[in-house]
Amino acid sequence: MYKRRILSILLIGVMAVSVVGCKDRTTQPKAQEETTTIDKATEENSDAPNDSANRIAEGCTYYIAADDILLEAGEIMPDAPQYGDKYETTDYVYEYGNTYSDPDDASIEYQRAEGWNPVVKDRNKTSYEELLSSIAGKAVNSLCMTFYLCKEMTSAPKIPDTVTDMARAFLLCENLETAPTIPSGVKDMSLAFQHCLSLVAAPEIPEGVVSMCSTFNGCLELTTAVIVPASVEDMSGAFAFCEKLTGELQINANPSEYEACFYSVDFETQNLNLTGSSNMIDALRGTVAY
Repeated sequence: MYKRRILSILLIGVMAVSVVGCKDRTTQPKAQEETTTIDKATEENSDAPNDSANRIAEGCTYYIAADDILLEAGEIMPDAPQYGDKYETTDYVYEYGNTYSDPDDASIEYQRAEGWNPVVKDRNKTSYEELLSSIAGKAVNSLCMTFYLCKEMTSAPKIPDTVTDMARAFLLCENLETAPTIPSGVKDMSLAFQHCLSLVAAPEIPEGVVSMCSTFNGCLELTTAVIVPASVEDMSGAFAFCEKLTGELQINANPSEYEACFYSVDFETQNLNLTGSSNMIDALRGTVAY
């Protein structure tokens, strides 16, 4: 515990550098049974629209920001969401837009992928409901700050295949033991698992990820990592303070940003070996001191 407190203090300095380097989602009632035969051809050719997918689910609400209107369960959602619209479920509030606010200073905003982005309502739960993949015809494609500071969460829900942005998704989830599968379309994983103190194994990083800035920074229990794909351009602080990381770490990327990538890592003591097609293996090994 004492070591964690010391490392948390040290992390502040590395986080400051890493963050700067990180470059910047009518269920129709069943008809009463009849004894007569239904004309299937007529039923199949019916032009009656099916709006069940556009109706607000039970226990949920939809807020239309532009008109300051709150829609309740069973009502039909807008054809196209606008910036500021919110959809609330049991565990999440989804907001439509392309920015998200700093949790410590709401006046500071960061850019994110345009679409729906959920944020948990209660950060003290151990698990959360399944995430939606779309709302009102638009994708849930961002998980920026979704589970920030969910310190009691031990396992994460499945991430929708529509997600492309995971910046700070699980930041400071200190009891998260198992990482979810990362969708193939994800581009930004900056600070995604930073300071996840209980995470033992890193998830597979899909080809196409561009930023791994501080992705596993401060993951004290991380012992195994997977391939860093060639698409990665930013590895600043990616594995800083991963002092139990061991074995082979394959790096195929030639990042333009890699400051403090392996800060506080002892390659020899940890028996950590960097391999892969990267031309920057030696340069990356040299980032152990800041």
